Amino acid sequence: MHCVARLPALPLDMPEPAWQAAERCQLSGSLARWLRDTGSLTAALRARPGQFSVTLLGPSWQAQDDDWQCRQVLLCLDERPLVWALTRLPGAQLAQVPALVGLGDRPLGEWLFSQPDLQREPLALADFATVPAFVAALADWGCPPPTGALWGRRSWLSSGPVRLQLTEVFLPLAPPYEE
Repeated sequence: MHCVARLPALPLDMPEPAWQAAERCQLSGSLARWLRDTGSLTAALRARPGQFSVTLLGPSWQAQDDDWQCRQVLLCLDERPLVWALTRLPGAQLAQVPALVGLGDRPLGEWLFSQPDLQREPLALADFATVPAFVAALADWGCPPPTGALWGRRSWLSSGPVRLQLTEVFLPLAPPYEE
């Protein structure tokens, strides 16, 4: 089951929000726990009540330029989009890992957090409500408009020959804003 029909991906040249080291951001309660958690977001969402699903936005992998490949998805519970995720890695590395090439609508987190040598670099946080193209896409995804910040987190993860950048943005109906 998919949370929404196949939708186009966001433009890869979308302006970046102002990223800050996670420890420098003043957050409290549920928001701090979700944003600073270094574990699998897929596992955290699957632990909640409801049917978990992943919806691809655009093609499975798309070229950002000659060097980088990107994958955009929505992570959903009961067909409600809760998280937008963007994975970026060098195309040469993608070609070396068939499990990543063939992910389709399976969550990246299942593969990543099953790797025994996985390492995660420090998290950075940003408010995506400051990015007009991102806010405009929310309606297309069936999300309400933001009433405040739309927090995202980003970090580099490494396993074997793969080093990728993962960005995850909590959409308006995501658990960090409800608890």
